Parts: sequence; structure tokens; C-alpha cells
Amino acid sequence: MTKTDFEAILQADVGEFRIHHKLKDIHINCRGSNRQRVRTAALLLSRATAEALTFLFPNKERQSKMLLTVNDWFNTMNSCRITDQVKLRCAFGIHLDEQLEALRKMDSLIKTMKICKIDKTTGTVIPVVLKIQYCSKFPMQNGIAMNKARPMLPVM
Repeated sequence: MTKTDFEAILQADVGEFRIHHKLKDIHINCRGSNRQRVRTAALLLSRATAEALTFLFPNKERQSKMLLTVNDWFNTMNSCRITDQVKLRCAFGIHLDEQLEALRKMDSLIKTMKICKIDKTTGTVIPVVLKIQYCSKFPMQNGIAMNKARPMLPVM
């Protein structure tokens, strides 16, 4: 999943009837402290974005599944009501099997995720080399992997 995937959605989704009307350039090209806004990230990495990506670019199924995994994990971790229209946003344990599955998928995604850059001149994908030799993951990967719900996951 790259920035160009999100930009492609914006470029293809034009006209009077838009597929993902909430997605704007500000969600992709945010600067400074706006990069830390949960609402911006949640909208960018949402089910609506995944569905727009699948509709506009059927060959991007892998990227769409990644977005759905992040969306489901966020809904599970951000639940604040006992019941909600979306099963994963219900209090933890109400739909335990689905919620645990969302956590397992995110755990698997974080463990296998590689962060890369794209060389703008050649278009090739280059893995990002961490400056700290002993660190094998980015801080956000460690933060997600060590979340409070991890002890609730059954050992597989």
C-alpha cells in the first residue's frame, strides 16, 4: 500500500457522484501535527476507502484487505458503547469471536509488514533501512503489537 494508491482513488473518484466523498487531499498530504490526528488516519484507513479501492481498481485486492484489517482492528480497539450497529464497535466480548479475529489479523499484519519507499525516478520499491541497527520494527509496529488487548488473544 503506497501513497499513490490513495492518490489514485482521489484522481479516479471525480464527478458529481463520488464513491468516497469524504476522502480529500488533506487526508493524504497532511503536514505537521495533523499527521497525528486519529480522525484523519481512521478515515484514510477505513472500510469506505477499502471499498472505493476495490471498486475503482479490482486488481488491488491485497491492499483493500489490508485496509479492512486496519479498520476492523481500529473499531475493536476504539469501542466505546455496549452495543453499536457495527459489531466490532460493540463493547469487547459482545461479539468476542469476530473481535478476536480482528485482533489476530492485525497482529499478523504488523508482524509481517514491511515499510518501503518508492524510488521516484525508477518506480522501484526500496525497503526502509532503520537507522538503529538493533531495532527490527518501527515504533508504531511495536506499539500496536504490545497493545492492551494482546494478552486476551489465545496462544495459537
